[in-house]
Amino acid sequence: MVRSAVFVVLLSTAWACGDSSSGLLDDYVDTVEEIVETLCECDENPDACRDSADLDVLDNNDCVEAALELDEDGAIEALECNLEVVEEYDDCLDDNLTCDDVSSLERCDSVLDRGDSCPDFPDRVNDALEECDSDLFGVD
Repeated sequence: MVRSAVFVVLLSTAWACGDSSSGLLDDYVDTVEEIVETLCECDENPDACRDSADLDVLDNNDCVEAALELDEDGAIEALECNLEVVEEYDDCLDDNLTCDDVSSLERCDSVLDRGDSCPDFPDRVNDALEECDSDLFGVD
């Protein structure tokens, strides 16, 4: 199963992403959905894979957009970097993923690691993002 660790990374940064922040967020969500589709095509049960990705958490864009607007300049800086990482990851999967070779996914690990160098969201934006979906962030 190729999906679980990658989904956790993508969904945990998905809120970290919505030229206004709204347009960037839409691009980020679209790219995450493409990545999930690519990964699920390699799964034994693509439908179950898609269901387990729980992309419904990405549908709370109103809450996310409101959070990003708390410090739009800081949010845009973080969003642009995170978007670049997921787009590059999507391209890497398209170029390297072979469904019968799970290790082919490792060729793209370094791309996701680059997300660690992206600027953090401003604290008040991050706090508000956590409120958008407490289950996503493990907040009680």
